[in-house]
Amino acid sequence: MGEGVRILSKRDLKKFRFSSHLGNLTLAIAVSSLVVIATAVFVFYRFVVPNQVQQFATDRATTIALSAQYWVVLKDSNAEELKSFESFLLLKENLLIREQTLDELEQSMDDMDSELNLQPIFKHGDFARRFEQALENNLGHEVQILQDEETRLWVQIPFEQSEPITVAFYVGSPPVQTLYWGLVFLIGGVIVVLIATVYTFRRISRPLTRVVKAAESFRGLSGFTPLPEQGAYEMVSLAKSFNKMAEEITTLIENRIAISAGLSHDLKTPLTRMRLALELLPEDIDPKFKQKFEDNIDRMTTLITDAALFAKGQTEPDQKVNPKNLISSTVRSIDENIQIEWQGKLPTSVQLAPSALDRCVTNLVQNARLHATGVRLKVRATANELYVHVVDEGPGIPPEDRQRVLQPYVRLDKSRSTKTGGSGLGLAVVVQLCLFHQWKFELHTSESGGTDAVLTIEINKILQS
Repeated sequence: MGEGVRILSKRDLKKFRFSSHLGNLTLAIAVSSLVVIATAVFVFYRFVVPNQVQQFATDRATTIALSAQYWVVLKDSNAEELKSFESFLLLKENLLIREQTLDELEQSMDDMDSELNLQPIFKHGDFARRFEQALENNLGHEVQILQDEETRLWVQIPFEQSEPITVAFYVGSPPVQTLYWGLVFLIGGVIVVLIATVYTFRRISRPLTRVVKAAESFRGLSGFTPLPEQGAYEMVSLAKSFNKMAEEITTLIENRIAISAGLSHDLKTPLTRMRLALELLPEDIDPKFKQKFEDNIDRMTTLITDAALFAKGQTEPDQKVNPKNLISSTVRSIDENIQIEWQGKLPTSVQLAPSALDRCVTNLVQNARLHATGVRLKVRATANELYVHVVDEGPGIPPEDRQRVLQPYVRLDKSRSTKTGGSGLGLAVVVQLCLFHQWKFELHTSESGGTDAVLTIEINKILQS
């Protein structure tokens, strides 16, 4: 891939946002927030909730064991107090005690035409296992636990000196709501911090993006819109510094243009007089001497014109043109024998700078004809871009010299011959015009080993006629 002029695109701006320090900071905070939330949820469900369930099961088992033991004591001693105790357990602890085994209880319900479908526990499996273990630890022997359709647990508790009894109760929920609210507040706080960070990042990155766009669009010419000097102190200082720099560069370039225009005008005047004097020379002057003198005048005129064009460096407003007709007429004006290969469906009308495109194609074709043979063009169109390839069969440009040859007054031909070396401004003018019009220019190696000069024009708005 050859090196060339690259213009910052919207895609590059997006990459800039995500590869900046602010973007990395926001990404780090976002990842850290997700890690905090994931860790909190894992710790909560892995350690906090099981501990709360265990504590709840232990407390419930202790209450039922003590209640059952006290109920057995009251059963044989005080019937009225037993009745009051059963009412208290039903109202306050939601416990129902029966002096029956589970089988007897199911049978009695069947005799009463009331169905009690007891089955192994399934909904409260984890709690029931913890509860069963805690209850057996309190009583010192095994118990049997079943569940009915209303998700009540029925526990058969045997006693050594008494008949077994059955206790029914609703499990309820472990007291973890406060912890759930704490987890919710933690997650909410992390989300708020993340949102505030993203908002702050956008507030900071927006002015920086404006600076990037302004720097990308600034060409050192008049018409530059200064950045608004508002916002935070740092942004105001940055905008003031950028505006001052842009103003100084614009003034410097305008002075250079004025000086170059004056020099061009002053130098062309004596050249015109020399050309007039050459035409008035007597007929007996040596024709070879006269032709050589005329070639030197033409050469000086070309150098002055190219230098003035390079120094002027002004942009040109886009116009509605037919790219195929423009390129064809430009090439035909140089050499009618140059072949042009058209690829893709070229739009009949596009918005671009016609004089700039004409100058770029002219310089590339003339440069190729000056240094190589077999010059041809290949024009390829896509949905959004127009590619103009100027291909030759010459010796090519070494990769290490491709960037240097784009600079002003640089000629790879060290002989500096006017026939082979050129002025050294042809490619520099192309680069400058591409920079002004946000085109792209690159040098590659052709299939034959020569040079493939590629001019890429991004067509933002294609006007089909």
